[in-house]
Amino acid sequence: MKNKVKLGIFFIATFVIFIASVILLGNIKLKGDGYRLYVDYVFIGDLQENGKVSYRGGGIQIGFIEKININDDGTIRVTLFITDKKVVIPQGTKFSIQTVGLGLGEKYIMVSPPTINTTGMSSIPPNTIIKGVEPFSIETTLGSIGDIGKDLNFQELSLMVSNLSRTINLISDVIGSNEVNITKSISNVSDTLSYVNNISRDLSYVINDIETGKGVIGAIMKDPKLHTNVSEIIDNLKVFTGKIKDNPSALIFREP
Repeated sequence: MKNKVKLGIFFIATFVIFIASVILLGNIKLKGDGYRLYVDYVFIGDLQENGKVSYRGGGIQIGFIEKININDDGTIRVTLFITDKKVVIPQGTKFSIQTVGLGLGEKYIMVSPPTINTTGMSSIPPNTIIKGVEPFSIETTLGSIGDIGKDLNFQELSLMVSNLSRTINLISDVIGSNEVNITKSISNVSDTLSYVNNISRDLSYVINDIETGKGVIGAIMKDPKLHTNVSEIIDNLKVFTGKIKDNPSALIFREP
């Protein structure tokens, strides 16, 4: 009888120890050899402890979220335990909160270094406090719009609308009273553009005639003989004017 009691007590004690071990191990995460980084956020959504820390969002886990606390100033501090010490996390790395899938999956921390190649760079020292990248939040955005609405009272908004209405009416009056002048100015601009267009067309005709050898200028440009004669005349005129300049009396008296 005593042996049965002892055996029963032994089985009960073993069962209690087993249950306690399961509960204890369920609350303990094997950390291994690593270090901690502290990332501060204003808003973290439904980010949970024990969530993964992923490198560049490629599904490579380099650590996990060890703890989430509220700072004295109201911001939220997320403690990251980096288990992969070989990964370089340099200064300037962004720690952003991402969601698996199309926003319906679990949230995790994505570690994005500032450069693709981190060779020769050193990691952020352990226990460093870093400012995280806030996730997009519809609730936060709507709240900001609501805050703007609170700052703008109805009286100021009404005054702004009234001033805008007066400005529009003033512009309309100016346009209405000067409609004739504005129409005349537009007509003058149209006539000027038409005149310039005609000049451009005539100039195009002249250039075309010159290129095809029509007219005096075209004949001179295209006929080699005429071009030579004109060149000789111009040269003779240069010689003549040079002589007159040196000896004006040559116009009256014959040159010796």
